[in-house]
Amino acid sequence: MKKLELAQMVTLALPLTLALGACGTKQDSELDIVGGRNVTAADTGPEKVSTVGLNGCTGTIIARDLILTAAHCYDNSVQGGYVLFGTQFNSSSRKIVRIASASINPGYTGPHNDVAMLKLAQEIPAGYKPVKLLPSSIPLTPGDRVRQAGYGSNNTANSFGTLRTVDSQYVGRTGSGALAVQNGRTAACSGDSGGPLYVQKNGEWYTAGITSTALMDANRRCTGGNYYTSVSLQTNLILDMAKKLTGRANPFDGAPAQKPAPEDLGAPNSPAKFSVLTNVVQSGSTLTVRVKNISGRTVKNCEFTLTPTRNAYGVYQVYYDLKLMVPQAAANQEIDLPFKDPYEGAANLSGIVSTEIKKTCAE
Repeated sequence: MKKLELAQMVTLALPLTLALGACGTKQDSELDIVGGRNVTAADTGPEKVSTVGLNGCTGTIIARDLILTAAHCYDNSVQGGYVLFGTQFNSSSRKIVRIASASINPGYTGPHNDVAMLKLAQEIPAGYKPVKLLPSSIPLTPGDRVRQAGYGSNNTANSFGTLRTVDSQYVGRTGSGALAVQNGRTAACSGDSGGPLYVQKNGEWYTAGITSTALMDANRRCTGGNYYTSVSLQTNLILDMAKKLTGRANPFDGAPAQKPAPEDLGAPNSPAKFSVLTNVVQSGSTLTVRVKNISGRTVKNCEFTLTPTRNAYGVYQVYYDLKLMVPQAAANQEIDLPFKDPYEGAANLSGIVSTEIKKTCAE
């Protein structure tokens, strides 16, 4: 550990420069992470399917709608408003999902408790999956091989925005409980904050840490090692955040919703069912669609969700949810649903290219 103590330790978030309007940062395709390599579409490990980009930072998918990141990334990420899925920030194949809500560790003081969480407005795109949190029952051992990943700098100017990875070595814990990682040519640098520390145990991948700080030399180049917040030491905090954001007793349950039993439209407890009678009609910032209750009975407290899709900058798609509550709908009643769209007329967003409507009824 003496070598690590010779360098300057700094947090790794970039300044607020990569909001939705700046995701098209130019990249050099030959740049590599410090001591690592670019992640490609051919990768199938957690570095590809469980790592996401944030505004100036990186995050880890830990549930179908939850992203784990660093507390010192909170302001940048929330102000950016979106989570990026893809290996390049400026790729036309990337996908963007809106952040619905977020939570930060109110007791954050350093790399041992650098924890924040983002709740997505909808579930992660196809092809991505959550990674499990490393439990305390499966401890890290000094010398364990660990995998770092993130969209940060590789010690070259303007190199943020490319997903890179490197395998390193777990060194041990600091006195406060942070995890020390070292490979002689540090992988995690500015913009990698909040990203994962993956480890494979018993044939399964876990995330063991949250990228917090890097050691820098006199020229402010990342070198020598990193400190990560230990996931296992912060399990209770992470679980509490996830429960509050999702409202789920088991927030990390990745199982799909159960399909309802076959419908008996005359039964009072049968699932509520609606048909869509019209296409979405737009008038200014109001989007209206007509539906009909075909449940064969009166239904109550049905929340409808309309999801418009727009193009941003002509290179990727942005989609978001608009919600409307219907307190009661009689059998066979037709209802006009007027949704207010706050993104109508937003700069750099196209007109609506498609919509999807869903409903959830609490009866």
